[in-house]
Amino acid sequence: RRTQAYCTALGKVLLAYQSPSAVDTYLASVDLKPLTHNTITSAEALRAELKKIRTQGYAHDNEEMLVDHACVGAPIRDHTGYVIAALSIAGLIDRFSVYGFDHLVIKVEDTARAISRDLGFSG
Repeated sequence: RRTQAYCTALGKVLLAYQSPSAVDTYLASVDLKPLTHNTITSAEALRAELKKIRTQGYAHDNEEMLVDHACVGAPIRDHTGYVIAALSIAGLIDRFSVYGFDHLVIKVEDTARAISRDLGFSG
């Protein structure tokens, strides 16, 4: 299924590593409408979230697209270091609690790094 980038971990990862002008173009073309009570609905809040994602290296969707669902995503880089894709795991929030959020973040980041290394990224 297709959905907007602003409300998913995968989409936010891909947006976070775009140029500021590409993010501006995206924001000019999208209506940041609420899908749930946690959906980011302002350009300023989304820009702050994208900055946080670049700093921490992963994105989190906490009921932003679907109630009771969460997602964690991390970037996949090519041999030049450019983010070309993202990897995520998604599921019911109570399952995230069972496995532990921090544990799942580590697994997603480790897997994304392994794929990036397979693509020639050495950073």
